[in-house]
Amino acid sequence: MEKIENETTRLVTFSKRKSGLYKKASKLVEKYDDVDVGIISYSPNGKPYSFFHPTFDSVVGHFVSPDTQPSVDSGIVAASARIKVT
Repeated sequence: MEKIENETTRLVTFSKRKSGLYKKASKLVEKYDDVDVGIISYSPNGKPYSFFHPTFDSVVGHFVSPDTQPSVDSGIVAASARIKVT
């Protein structure tokens, strides 16, 4: 893999790949309603982009402490987010 030297081409490629990743993540969520998904990416200009399902707290909480059960409040928020997707 080589760095794309042309800045415009690099930004267009990033945008297309980001969209493709988000589509795949969305399809994963649609197919498996109990899955947690998180994507963090930065554009070549340093702008952050993110995708989390059901919530940022849920995804990061599972990553940081995989054996810990979510609190009642965060569980309700996550359940609500899952209902909205399907």
